[in-house]
Amino acid sequence: MGTAATTGSDKYGPKTKYLMLVFVCLFTFLVGGFGATLFNLLQVTVANDLGWTAGERAFVATGYSTGMIWFAFFSGLVVDKVNVKRMWGSLLVALAFFVILRAFVVGVTLYYIIMFVSGMVVSIINPLSTKVITLWFGHKQLAVANGFLTSSNPLGQFTANIFALPLIGLLGGQWQTLYIVLAVFIVVLGVAIFVFGKNRKSIDAALESDQIKSADELGIWKNLKAVVKVPQAWCYLVASGVFLGLVYGGGSQLYVVLQVDPNWALDAAAPGIVTAMNNIGSMIMYVVAPLIIGKFLAKNYDRNYRLIAIICGCLSAVLMFAGVRSYNFTAICVIFFINGIVFGQIVPAPKVLMLRLPQIAGARAGTAMGIYLTLNRIFQTIITAIFGMVLAINTTNPTEPLSWMYMLYLVAPVLIIVAWVLDNRQKKAAAAAAPE
Repeated sequence: MGTAATTGSDKYGPKTKYLMLVFVCLFTFLVGGFGATLFNLLQVTVANDLGWTAGERAFVATGYSTGMIWFAFFSGLVVDKVNVKRMWGSLLVALAFFVILRAFVVGVTLYYIIMFVSGMVVSIINPLSTKVITLWFGHKQLAVANGFLTSSNPLGQFTANIFALPLIGLLGGQWQTLYIVLAVFIVVLGVAIFVFGKNRKSIDAALESDQIKSADELGIWKNLKAVVKVPQAWCYLVASGVFLGLVYGGGSQLYVVLQVDPNWALDAAAPGIVTAMNNIGSMIMYVVAPLIIGKFLAKNYDRNYRLIAIICGCLSAVLMFAGVRSYNFTAICVIFFINGIVFGQIVPAPKVLMLRLPQIAGARAGTAMGIYLTLNRIFQTIITAIFGMVLAINTTNPTEPLSWMYMLYLVAPVLIIVAWVLDNRQKKAAAAAAPE
C-alpha cells in the first residue's frame, strides 16, 4: 500500500494535490456556500417576482434539501470505484445547467423539480469532495486539508450574505443574471477539472492503511461491509450526526427564539448577526486549529487531536447554554464568536477521526462519507423537528428548553471517548496476539 501511494505521488508531482484541493474548495465555496445561501436570500424576492403564494414558496424551498437526502449514500458507494475526475467534472456541468434554469423557469412544480435535481446532484458530489482530499493528503495533512474544505462553506455563506445583493444591483437589479453568472463559474470549474485535474485510484490513496493491501479487498459490497463492521466508525457517525443536527436544528430555532422570547425581543436582523459571529470564528479555526496542533502538539498528535476535540465539545455545550441565557446582545455575540473558535476543532473531528481509521482510510472514504452524509441529514431532520415541537409547547420562555437542548452537544465528546477506548482495547489485543 505504501509503495503504491508513493508511486502515485511521484507520478503526479507534489503540486497536484494542492491543485485538487483548490478545486474542492472552489466547489464548496461556489455551490455549498454561496449558491445555497443565495437561494435562501432570494426566496421571498423570487416568489414575489414569479407570483407564488407563501405556501408555494415554502414548497419550492424544500426541494433542494429533499433532493440531498436520498443520493449521498449511493454516491458514496460508487465514488470508491469510478474515475473521480470524470464524474466530478460531468456533474458540475450538469449542475450548472440546472442553476441556469432557475433564471428562466416560472412554474412552481417545475422550479421544485429543478431544485430537487440540483440537491440530488450536489449530494452525489459531496462524498466525492472528501474522497478527493483522502486521495491526495495523508495522515499528517488530512486535518489541515479538510479544514480548508470545511471553511470554504462558511466563507461562501459570508460572501453571499455580504455581496449577493450589491452584485445584483451591479447586474441591473436582475437576480436571474446572478444565477447565470454563478452557472458560468461552475461550468468553468468543471472544465478546469477535466483539463487540469488528475485521477487517482483508491488503492493508491495518500491516506493509506496497513490493513488494505490490494485492490482485491475493495469493491462496493466489500467496502460497505468493512465500514459498517467498525464500532468506532459508528461512534463518529452518531457523534457528528447529533452535533450537526443540533447545530442546524438549534440554529433554525434560534432565529425565532431571539425574536419571540420577551426576554430577548430582538429585531429580525439581530439573530443573523449572532450566527455570523459564530461563523466567523469557526471559519478561521477550521484551518488554524489543525495547523496549531500539527505545529506545537505534533508529538502524540493522535492523542492531542482527540483530547482537544473532546475539550472543545464540552466547552461548546457550556458556551451555547450560557450564550442563549445571557439575555444580552453584546454578550451573546462575544460568546458565539468564542464558540465558533471552539467549533473549529469539534465539528470536523468526528469526520477526520473516522477517515483515519485503518479499516476506512482513503480507499473506502467515499463509502464512509456516503453513510456519514446520509445519517447527518437524517439526524438534522429529526432534531430540527424535535426542536420545533418542544419550542412550540413553551411559547412564554422558549429560551429555557433551547438552552438545555444545547447541552446535548456533550454526546459528541462522550462518543469520541468511547471510540478512543475501543481503539486502545483493539491495539492491546493485537499486541497480545502478535507473535514474539
